[in-house]
Amino acid sequence: MYNRLLVFIMIVNYSIGSLVSNREMPFNLQDVKKQSCNYKMLKECSLLNYNHTTILKDKSRYYVKYMKCPATDLMPELLFELKGVQKEDTHYYPKKLTIWTNEQILQEFEFDEDDFAPCTLDDFGLEYGDYRFDGYGGFCILSTSMGKNPSYYFWLWDKENNCFVEDHDLEQINGSITFEYDKELISVAGSAGNDYHEFKIYKYIDGKLTLIEKAIDTRGYRKIYRLEDGELKLKEITESQMLG
Repeated sequence: MYNRLLVFIMIVNYSIGSLVSNREMPFNLQDVKKQSCNYKMLKECSLLNYNHTTILKDKSRYYVKYMKCPATDLMPELLFELKGVQKEDTHYYPKKLTIWTNEQILQEFEFDEDDFAPCTLDDFGLEYGDYRFDGYGGFCILSTSMGKNPSYYFWLWDKENNCFVEDHDLEQINGSITFEYDKELISVAGSAGNDYHEFKIYKYIDGKLTLIEKAIDTRGYRKIYRLEDGELKLKEITESQMLG
């Protein structure tokens, strides 16, 4: 009796999964809770729980997550619809990102799994912010999340063409990135081992992303380089500020 009941439950679950996977998921802005993010604080752009999953025969799990960002003086209210797939227990890959505004599709992006390392975050670190400090929006997702130096794909708003365009300058940055909106600086922390750490500061100068300061901690000392006459020059050598 137990075996028959188990087989019946498996058949029902598979049937429901097939119906879900074959039905186009309707979009209704009212279904998304009114959760907003602070445009100036990336960490406030949190994703809502996915409301749709499909389990396939190979045990891959497809899911959808949402992130809602409020309107600003220069950007409309945006809703990000992120579709991903879970493979194995903790490996995730992005599949498609759709950006909505006023219940209309603004832009869509299809992703190739080969362009991403296996991610341990099911939201791929999706964030939205004013990355160029010009009042226009941008967003990023992790390309590599494993290791000590994460890397990202970035898209910034192109006001001439009214769409998001991939930004290869920001994508050259590896490490933990902090956008300091009050100072209009980008701080990056990276590591190449227990005894080597780098700290970089970038600034937009005449519209170009420019490295203006770099500190290297290694062997108990910190060397600080600053931009001068178009190049980084060693300015200070002090004791390391890293905890031993």
